Amino acid sequence: MIAGIISTLAVLGFRKAINHQKLLGETGKLLSKMRYIASESRVSKRNIAVYSSFVDNYMIAWHDEDMDGVLDNTETLIDSMRMGSGIKLIAGKTGNSLKTNKMLFHFNSNGAPQLDTRLIIYSTETKEFKGIYVRQSSGWVEEYEPPKTETQAFVTSMSS
Repeated sequence: MIAGIISTLAVLGFRKAINHQKLLGETGKLLSKMRYIASESRVSKRNIAVYSSFVDNYMIAWHDEDMDGVLDNTETLIDSMRMGSGIKLIAGKTGNSLKTNKMLFHFNSNGAPQLDTRLIIYSTETKEFKGIYVRQSSGWVEEYEPPKTETQAFVTSMSS
């Protein structure tokens, strides 16, 4: 009986570890895509729009020549990503504005966004949050731990 309990705990711990690694992997993938997009805008000296749908769990980026936030037939898709199972792209923040449905922001031709921009990723399995932060001042893209003030809106909306 004790062996069965220990075995069950080991399986649960292993499953949590796998789901945690999945969150880290998806965060790393999104981080490298955002770095590529910033680099592409810097190298091409063109504006790039990034649209994230938190409802449909994806993001796309394109050369937005007319800066209208709409991917037109004449504009080039740069990159896209749909989050893996158990991982949700749940919220974003541009400047001080928290977005929980969808978000659009632009990288300027110098590779920096118009405002400090954050994307928040959530594991439905481990209930953990990770974040991607794009700095307006430099265009630097990095991973960060979202503070409770940024994740609380999502937690509240899930429990209601």
